Amino acid sequence: EAPLTAEDFAAADTVIDGMKALNGRGGLCFFNRGPASGFSQPHKHVQVVPLPVAPTCETIPLERQLLTTQPLSGRLETAALPYKHVFFRRGGGAQDLRSGLEEALQFLGLEEVDPSKSWNLLWTSEWLIVIPRSQETFAGLSPNAVAYTGALFVKSDSDAQKLREVTPTGVLVGAGFPSEPRKSNG
Repeated sequence: EAPLTAEDFAAADTVIDGMKALNGRGGLCFFNRGPASGFSQPHKHVQVVPLPVAPTCETIPLERQLLTTQPLSGRLETAALPYKHVFFRRGGGAQDLRSGLEEALQFLGLEEVDPSKSWNLLWTSEWLIVIPRSQETFAGLSPNAVAYTGALFVKSDSDAQKLREVTPTGVLVGAGFPSEPRKSNG
């Protein structure tokens, strides 16, 4: 699988901008890398969905947690999320996204084209987050990148029951990695 390029980010940002012109809210881009990422196709493809991601969500559920962050390294931050991740606030265009992705992957110890590593990438016009993945499924459920926004979708009543039993947080942590303890600022 080829790495994401600045051109890939620019094309997706054009779609986000078009969605914002139409719906006033923009869109959410997501990318699944590697066999444990929940990808639906074995080739590079970025997907964009209009906001809100679900009719019952006014905002992306994840964004509430992104308001409370702690610095990690340079512009990289961590939020109050139960799974391992790296987050940064956007400050520019496609090249800024590309370099931010490189920083995030390096911080997480991931290489973009290493087929043995899997991760999910999400971004909006405001932020970007990378989530490393440990396995494709957890408790028989297969979350993709969109699940890490807090919007988990299931295919059947039995999957919905499994999700209630395991909990959304349990699925996300189980398919990813538990977050490291946050340091207090006191």
